[in-house]
Amino acid sequence: MELLVVGFLGMCGGAICAFFYNEHSRRNMRISCDALVKSSKEREEEVFRRSQEYKSTLQAKLKSEYARVQLVEKKLEEKSEALSASVEELKENLKRQHEAVQVEFFQKRSQAEQYIRERELEISKRLTEVRLSQAGVERTESMWKTRMADLDLASSQISERQKVLDTKVISYQDLQTENNLLKRHLRNIDLQVRKTQMDVALQR
Repeated sequence: MELLVVGFLGMCGGAICAFFYNEHSRRNMRISCDALVKSSKEREEEVFRRSQEYKSTLQAKLKSEYARVQLVEKKLEEKSEALSASVEELKENLKRQHEAVQVEFFQKRSQAEQYIRERELEISKRLTEVRLSQAGVERTESMWKTRMADLDLASSQISERQKVLDTKVISYQDLQTENNLLKRHLRNIDLQVRKTQMDVALQR
C-alpha cells in the first residue's frame, strides 16, 4: 500500500514536474515567439520606414528631375522661338539683299550696256579717223616715193657730175708730191745761186 502511495506520489510528482517543464518550455517558446514576432515587426517596420524614405527620396528626385526637364523644355522652347525669329529675320535680310543685288545688277548691266555703246561709237569714230589717216598716209607715202625717185635721179646725176669733176681735179696727194719736187728744185737753185755768188766774190 505504501508502495502504491509512493508510486502514486511519484507519478503525481513526475506529472507535476512534466507539467511545469512543459509550462516553462511553453513560456520560453512563447517568449521566443513574441521576441521573434517583435523582431519581425521591428524589421518590417524598419523595412517599411526605409522603403518610405527611399520612396520619398525617389519622389523628390523625380520631382527635381521633372522640374529640370520642364526647365530644359522651356529653355528649348525659348531657343526654338528665338531660332525661328532669327531664321525669319535672316530670310527677310536675305530677301532684301537679293532684291538689292538684283537692282544693283540691273543698274550695272544698264551702265555696262551704255558704256559698251559709247565705246562702240568711239571705236567707230576712231576707225573712221584711222581709215582717213591711212588714206592720208598712203597719199603721203606715194608723194614720198615720187620725191625719193626724184632724189635718186638727182643723186645719180650728181654722182655723174662728181665723176666728171674728179677726172678734172688734181688730187691732194699729187699736189703734195708736186710741192715737194718744187721745194727740192728751189733748194737746189738757192744753193747754186749762193755758190755762184761765192765764186763771184772770190774772183774779185
